[in-house]
Amino acid sequence: MAIRVVIGAELPGKYVDQGFHPVHIGDTFANGRYTVRHKLGYGATSTNWLVHDSITGKYASLKIVAATHSPGSQLDVLKHLQSTFDANEEGSQYVMNMLDHFMHEGPNGKHLCIIAEVLGPSLAVDIEELWSDEVFPPEVSKRLVGQIALGVRYLHRRNVAHGDLYLNNILLYSPRIASWSEKDVEMYLGKPVTPPLRSKDGTPLKDDPSRPKYLVSQRHYVEPSFLRLCFEDPHVKICDFSEAFVPSLLHPRRLATPNLFRPPEGLLGILPHATLESDIWALAVLFHVIFTGGMGLFFGGVDDRILREMVLLLGKLPEPWWSLWDKRNMFFDEEGKLLSTHVKETPMSGVFLKVDTESMGDCEERMMFEKLLRSMVHYEADRRITAEEVVNSHWFEKYCRIVL
Repeated sequence: MAIRVVIGAELPGKYVDQGFHPVHIGDTFANGRYTVRHKLGYGATSTNWLVHDSITGKYASLKIVAATHSPGSQLDVLKHLQSTFDANEEGSQYVMNMLDHFMHEGPNGKHLCIIAEVLGPSLAVDIEELWSDEVFPPEVSKRLVGQIALGVRYLHRRNVAHGDLYLNNILLYSPRIASWSEKDVEMYLGKPVTPPLRSKDGTPLKDDPSRPKYLVSQRHYVEPSFLRLCFEDPHVKICDFSEAFVPSLLHPRRLATPNLFRPPEGLLGILPHATLESDIWALAVLFHVIFTGGMGLFFGGVDDRILREMVLLLGKLPEPWWSLWDKRNMFFDEEGKLLSTHVKETPMSGVFLKVDTESMGDCEERMMFEKLLRSMVHYEADRRITAEEVVNSHWFEKYCRIVL
């Protein structure tokens, strides 16, 4: 029987054998230690819940991974980060910290459960309530960029390639969240919305242990009060290590970085998994996105259009990549020159730094920022600077350090 989709919630079809674990408000985990109080979100392979920890008396987040992905490589990565954690090292405070983990057996299989700090919305959140032009003020952009860079350096020092660096995996954080009262939960998250599951014709469904009685619907917006709380003293953490890579992994996940953040070797399908160098490329794009309110360095929507923009900005792809790109002749001649018959699609096409003068009006700063980004997006992976060099760059030292 077809089930009606609930707006703002995961697809009901996820609740099948080896799929998602059905959860209801009030459910408990780990022998009653963690009680579900609200929903924080969901993704392609997991659901995330606000839970109250009966031992610490504080709130935490519970990520329940689909059985088919449990435990997966991310647990190995998180254990590695946990074993090498150093609170005194700069950058540690900008990376999600696993507090606990366990396996939970349910009607759809065995699920990896990860307990971590409660984080706020991602940097992909609609910020129009705070800034009407939907662009972070310059000092906020620099603070966010600086923290992310330090977090990536922290990961890379431990040989962890994140593999999925983009806005959705950079979450806002406030230490006040862990000590919320029940009243705070309702004020900042609202009451849980729990529309019952029904068939497409509106008739009730028979009880089925493999699926929940209702799905907790997410609002399409974040409460302005929650946003203001998170931006009182902007602090972010890099999260979601489901696509991460460390050299010790026996079965690494294939590269899953969104196309706009992938280096050319990723777009051409010749990069089997995340690398430190692919992270650096994604980091450069992420920096640009933060300063421009969402515009990537290389836009285009589909792979061939993104590669076209790369060639316009950085020149002809080196071999064997150039020959591997079978649609290059749609845009360029064999010398890498744009065909006279091809029209640039936007005024920004072929413009490297698209940051407006209000975000970065100082001419020297713009030059230093562009120099930094260009050093991060060399075609040859071994020529891209390291996360250490990003943090030690002139632009970072002069313009980011003062706002961290």
